[in-house]
Amino acid sequence: MAYSLEILMPKFSILAFVFLSSVSLADDWPMRGQNRFRSSSVESENGPQIWQPKIDRFETIESEKLRHPEARVGRVKWMAGGFWEAMCDPVVANGLLWIGTGDPIGESTDNFSVLACFDAQNGKLLFQHISKKLGIANQDWPGTGNTSSPFIDGNRLWFCTNRLEVICLNIQPLVDRTGDPTVIWTVDLKSRYGMVPKDVHLGNRASRCSIVGVDGRIFVNTTNSRHYDRTPAVDPNAPSLVCLNQDSGESIWTDNSPGLDIARNQHCNPVIFQNEHKSYVAIGQGDAFVRAFECETGIMGWQFDVNTKQERQSKSLFKKKRLLTESPVFDGRNLYFAIGEDREASFERGGIYCIDPFGSGDVSRQLIVDGQTVPNPNSKWIWEHSEKEGQKILSSIAGLCVTSKFLFAADIDGSVKCFDKLTGKLHWLHDTQSTVIGTPLVVGDSLYVTDEEGDVDVLRASENYELIGSMNHGSPIESSPIYAEGTLFIVTRRNVYAIGK
Repeated sequence: MAYSLEILMPKFSILAFVFLSSVSLADDWPMRGQNRFRSSSVESENGPQIWQPKIDRFETIESEKLRHPEARVGRVKWMAGGFWEAMCDPVVANGLLWIGTGDPIGESTDNFSVLACFDAQNGKLLFQHISKKLGIANQDWPGTGNTSSPFIDGNRLWFCTNRLEVICLNIQPLVDRTGDPTVIWTVDLKSRYGMVPKDVHLGNRASRCSIVGVDGRIFVNTTNSRHYDRTPAVDPNAPSLVCLNQDSGESIWTDNSPGLDIARNQHCNPVIFQNEHKSYVAIGQGDAFVRAFECETGIMGWQFDVNTKQERQSKSLFKKKRLLTESPVFDGRNLYFAIGEDREASFERGGIYCIDPFGSGDVSRQLIVDGQTVPNPNSKWIWEHSEKEGQKILSSIAGLCVTSKFLFAADIDGSVKCFDKLTGKLHWLHDTQSTVIGTPLVVGDSLYVTDEEGDVDVLRASENYELIGSMNHGSPIESSPIYAEGTLFIVTRRNVYAIGK
């Protein structure tokens, strides 16, 4: 085992979604959110619904089995431990399991950040890429590990380190079990572009971008951000989003749309969506706009304002707080996103939006004309779930899970909600009674929700509420569950569990 240290806005097509309807989301490239559309669902299979988390006891939880005699029983196939502050969403591809953590496995120093690779079949540790901490707390918080889930295409892997370095690895030797991966190229985003990143501590797992790619390009949120004391000053010329050549790391295009209007942070992950002619990348940026760009050229196609117009008119940048920390999700037709903040400001007003991503120009719900708020005739807004009188909707650190019929969301207070994804109708609410940070996952007829108490709640993925089981894993869970190669993977701060039939 080796260690390596280290506004031009064109019209979008509105033709029928013939190509999109044939896309198999679950079979797309492995990455955070299961695929490049960030859709955390695998509807073609059914996973385990109750299991005993203790590795030395294979019997099920008898009380759960008595309450739900028809529940599918799983078992822990293997468990690996020794993590330090694992918060990164795991990724599985080619029999390899990748997990970001906060120090070399089995150590606790606060001096490193790690991307670890395990054999997905037996939990054997195969490789660790280790990066030394920057030594600047507000840019690279001590104890916070690697939060950039890798993007994998064939025998190549891309991820962003704690040092804001984008690294491309050749992982074929690991796939073949013949040796360690080799570094193909490295790009230091701080040196190349001059941005100032902001690290978010207290368990937020979005401090570094989880890369997405298509057509030989990768897209990286630079996290160029304004700090709590508003220093150092944000360079308005420094990019917020960069497009790099997958093979060489060379710049293809950059975008600095937020400029000096960055409110607090930029920790949203980009998402790819497509029509039958072009690919686009969408991202929530630090000035509280969601924007879409042509993947090939970087030309902005549209922008959607997630602030109210009262917030937008405020002179205080810090009153523009309706930001995004997780990826928008594309379902082949619409784009969905949830309002989110870092943990220090996560109890601000939240909301969930559904928009048609095939528009142009300003597609916000409202405009300000002559000082008055008016409906936007060019809006692509479809529905939203937002604060109503006497009912506060909290923000979300967790991403959205979108299936063929439903949208599942979890806010910072632990409320899990099921919506009709086309209309926004709320079907039910489940209270986990704990903080939810990981994105919910659907596998077949089951919804998996993890929380900071170490629980995995399994609910029926339908419009009718049913709690099937709840299993505690003994350590806080701040990453998202994933399902791959017939196995459910649960990563706590300290251990990873592989759960199968």
